[in-house]
Amino acid sequence: PSKTGVINNVFTPWTYDKFPSVFSQLEASNPDIRTKAIADGDVIAAIADSGVGADEVVYIPQVADDPNWAKTDAAVTAEAVKSIKGTEPGYEDVPNYMVAYLVQDDENGHFYGADSIEYKEAVERTDENLGALMDAVAAREAATGEDWTIIVVTDHGHQPQQGLGHGFQSPDETTTFVIADGPQFADGAWNPDYEIVDVTPTVLDLFNAPQQS
Repeated sequence: PSKTGVINNVFTPWTYDKFPSVFSQLEASNPDIRTKAIADGDVIAAIADSGVGADEVVYIPQVADDPNWAKTDAAVTAEAVKSIKGTEPGYEDVPNYMVAYLVQDDENGHFYGADSIEYKEAVERTDENLGALMDAVAAREAATGEDWTIIVVTDHGHQPQQGLGHGFQSPDETTTFVIADGPQFADGAWNPDYEIVDVTPTVLDLFNAPQQS
């Protein structure tokens, strides 16, 4: 926060003029890189659209009668699957870099707490959505011979109780993970020094794009 000034989830566009998103950095490096963001979080969509921005930003607002966000995340997943496969009309131009943001774990954690059955069920549904995305990548690779890189990341943990849930410094809140699969990553390897702040530099390196300081 002392560097970026970001202290909450409020979108401030001028922040991304000084500290451009990964989408802006990729586009500035090579406009031919096809980028896409799909999100059911309005702040995530706004960040993806800031600065130069992604080539395509699809914001999916909460579906009606969907209090646990399951239907909304399913809509994000369906859009992402079509974008990956590239077999349906209007989806032939498959992105070189795409982010799919799924929000139901976060929403259920806040509303019910991280030790609730609702949170557990949200995680299980997210696992199913991730499986659908991985299946789509496998189908795309089989059809084209491409070798994709997949990175799964979360931005924070969560306290057991409902409500605020995070924003402090307990291990439950600050523990995160980064899972990667691709030709640049060894199967089963574990690197405890890798953090979420390393994701953007990794993506830029995969595209041979310089990192903007």
